Amino acid sequence: MKKKSLIKPIQSIQEAMPLLRNLDDKAIVLFDIDGVLTIPAEPCLHPAIFKKYESCINSVTNRFNREERHIFHHLIVGRTSKLIENGFVDALNDFRSKKIKTFGFTSSSPGIIHPTLPSFHLVREKYLQELNIHFSAEQFQNIDFLELNPTKGGYPGVRNGIIYSCGLNNSKGSVLKRFLSSYPSISTVVFFDDQMTNLDSVREILRVDFPKIQFIGFHYQGMEKLECIDPGEDQVRKYVESLVKLIDNTISNDANYIVIGPCGSGKSSAMEFFKDSGFTALSASDMLRSAMEGDSPTAALIRHCGNTAEAIPDEIVFSIIEPALEAHLDRGFVMESFPYNLAQWFFLKDWLSSLGNRAKKIVFIYLKTDPDTVILRLQGRLTCSKCYRTFHTIYKPPEKPGICDFCHSDLFSRPQDTPGIIRKRLKRFEEETVPVLDAIQKDNYYLLTIDGNRLWNAETFCQELQKSKGS
Repeated sequence: MKKKSLIKPIQSIQEAMPLLRNLDDKAIVLFDIDGVLTIPAEPCLHPAIFKKYESCINSVTNRFNREERHIFHHLIVGRTSKLIENGFVDALNDFRSKKIKTFGFTSSSPGIIHPTLPSFHLVREKYLQELNIHFSAEQFQNIDFLELNPTKGGYPGVRNGIIYSCGLNNSKGSVLKRFLSSYPSISTVVFFDDQMTNLDSVREILRVDFPKIQFIGFHYQGMEKLECIDPGEDQVRKYVESLVKLIDNTISNDANYIVIGPCGSGKSSAMEFFKDSGFTALSASDMLRSAMEGDSPTAALIRHCGNTAEAIPDEIVFSIIEPALEAHLDRGFVMESFPYNLAQWFFLKDWLSSLGNRAKKIVFIYLKTDPDTVILRLQGRLTCSKCYRTFHTIYKPPEKPGICDFCHSDLFSRPQDTPGIIRKRLKRFEEETVPVLDAIQKDNYYLLTIDGNRLWNAETFCQELQKSKGS
């Protein structure tokens, strides 16, 4: 038997509560985050101001393609937020007391979508916690969304009570369909959203695929009544232009990047930032592993060094890396963990000097990180036994302890991630690689130092990378 559906316009959460008195623990309540629960605290980003100066803003952003607009939206909502109305906190507490499951439901992505927006979900969840917005404690993490469309930041997912729909390529209805397929006991879906297209997509999915589930939708228009300070058209234009510049200037199109840092400084994360912007990621260790295959004398030598813990001769290392650098010089590359010592630096410097006008500007990024931070990070690092994605017991815990969020395989701690071995690796970095950093500056190559101890956010990483443009 089909259940009736309802979509009602409201301007306050209090208007909805009388209709929800009879909900039981088989109901779920979904809240869109941006435009229902929160809005940016910055006056220039207030929805009413955006609407008032729409033509002005469009004149700045009209060159964006669809994906760039998606990134621009994330850059906006990644800033400090404020509640639209305090009643949502009370409503969430009321639902929790009745054991009714509540979720955030956002079009955002759960992972890194762009170098300007690392760990976006961590930023979002931090702001919500500061606003006393807490969703259901029940964990709904074991849902496979791989049949849906990926976008920057990966596939849709559920994290800490928030459903991330990756809205660039998926409707909220299609994501909810996959969610509900995993939990057939749900009898009622309540959904608050400020966009009718999202409400309609959910209603249609329920009508066709889940006719026994009751749907109650609320078209929330509460932000329209909020008072806001009008900063004026000129100030709005300048602010929006600054956001556009963050996107444009984050990654220099006329540069290649080499990331240097001790173990545990975040080199892998930095590589992901660049890869998401289309740079080819080059790994010296991966190239050496590939080179040890086969029957050539070089392959045999590399295998011998690996078996005896001897250092691979630097001229051999560079002979393997040089073809990859040459192949990607004009397309843009990012490489990590090379040069490791002064001898490797001299090989690299001589090669760059030989290129003449073909040599693009090289920006070296040094992730300066304290030993105590490195030890804390590596001691807590967990690696998937199948897909090799990494997690952390403190900074990036898996949804289910000991299990990979992506392929659901077991996680393990590497034997080399113990304090004694970590200190030996740090000592070797200090002795062999730190002199390379001095040589880079002495030879007039640009060295950008970033504080590896910090948890990066959108603005910090953007602003640091922009320094490479003006040098």
